[in-house]
Amino acid sequence: MSTKLFLNGLVFIVLTAIPLIAELSTTTVGNVSGAGFSVLLYEPFSFAYVLFAGTLFISLNIYILANKKEPVLSGIGTGIILLFIWFIFAFLCVGQLHLSLGGKL
Repeated sequence: MSTKLFLNGLVFIVLTAIPLIAELSTTTVGNVSGAGFSVLLYEPFSFAYVLFAGTLFISLNIYILANKKEPVLSGIGTGIILLFIWFIFAFLCVGQLHLSLGGKL
């Protein structure tokens, strides 16, 4: 397995797990707070977590490709594509978990 795939996969999984854990840890029997959405979309300002994820994906791919003497623009493009894929995946996971716990959108 390549280093690029492994590191991007690790970042992808960790970034997805954080809002899922927030959703699970704040849910009680009668109250589904939607904390996973707050982490993913709003806290501490709108889309802060998404900007953080984008920074991680882009900087990681620039670093990996710079060490391989490949163009930096390729790393930026790869990071942006991974950011979009990650956001859609994470939003769907958090939404599904929220609904399965009894929450309403």
